[in-house]
Amino acid sequence: TAMRLGALAICLIVLALLPEAVVEPGFQMSFAATMALVALFEMMKRGPHEPALPTPGPFIGALQASVRGIGGVILISLVAGLATDPFAIYHFQRFSVYALPANLIAAPIMSFLVAPAAGAAAVLGPFGLADPALDVMASALDLVAAIGATFGGRPEAVRALPAPPVAAFLLCVFAMLWACLWRGALRWAALAPFAAAVALYAGAPRPVVAFDAEARAIFAYGDALGEGWALIAGRGRSTYARDRIGAMLGLAPARVARLTEPESCSPGACALEHAGVRLIVVREADAFSSVCAPGAVIISRAQAPPNFSAACKPRILIDAANLARLGGGFIYVEGDAVRVTRAYPAQALRPWTRRDAPEGEDAPAQP
Repeated sequence: TAMRLGALAICLIVLALLPEAVVEPGFQMSFAATMALVALFEMMKRGPHEPALPTPGPFIGALQASVRGIGGVILISLVAGLATDPFAIYHFQRFSVYALPANLIAAPIMSFLVAPAAGAAAVLGPFGLADPALDVMASALDLVAAIGATFGGRPEAVRALPAPPVAAFLLCVFAMLWACLWRGALRWAALAPFAAAVALYAGAPRPVVAFDAEARAIFAYGDALGEGWALIAGRGRSTYARDRIGAMLGLAPARVARLTEPESCSPGACALEHAGVRLIVVREADAFSSVCAPGAVIISRAQAPPNFSAACKPRILIDAANLARLGGGFIYVEGDAVRVTRAYPAQALRPWTRRDAPEGEDAPAQP
């Protein structure tokens, strides 16, 4: 019944009043955790025909109650964390290593200090007597914040993971829905789509170049680089673009901060190679005359000369006009082919989308 009421709340209340909330990560993670916990309690509930356990003595009963309480908190934290992890990885490319121990310490503070103090403040507020309860709640919340800072401040606390493909994420969500909505042995059928989601995620191709809509932060993977990745920054370097793209590639902030430009970089251009594909980043418009390389992938914030493509025959040319129309993107090298995905693909037209992009501009580029 609780699961059905939860579904009814989503459909009739949230969707009716705030339909845009469905795409928000907070909404998705909250309902995923709630649904998983309701399913957990349904699984643990004793059936009507199961024999009652014998009543233990006071000492054994107290021990059992303590173990059940501690075990329940651990299990609730574990299940809620596992239910929200796919959404955290998909939206934020983050996995929290210490989520379980942090929740175990913070949960009693929330249950025994914050919640009762908040209730008392709500009752005493109309009489002007809520200050002591609010002080207790504030001190308890300071403790929760300190716990979060202690665990979150560890360098290994948060692991960066690459963004999963949409298909893998949808399969994982379907597996969670199946496991929570069905009962009995049918729940275990969710293992099949979940395994497929993991396989898709593990086998998904990884980009070798990533750039933002203004080419202020360009990540490139080169064969001759010791760190594997290089960060080629343009003028007006955007820290937000750098950190966001690095997260989508599965690079931790500490590693992104260590990335440097290749030694081959000059004030006008940078060049590196991966799997036989040459990447050239042109920083100044005047440098186009010196980077005429047939078959290369060329990215620049500047506008390429009108006859550059015809004269130099690059495999892919992404210049200022192209960035303005199609935004940032990723470049994949798959065998002998080079594939480009963009933030605003030409075929995905919306009423607010500019329609001056040439048709099929961001189609996969072949050698």
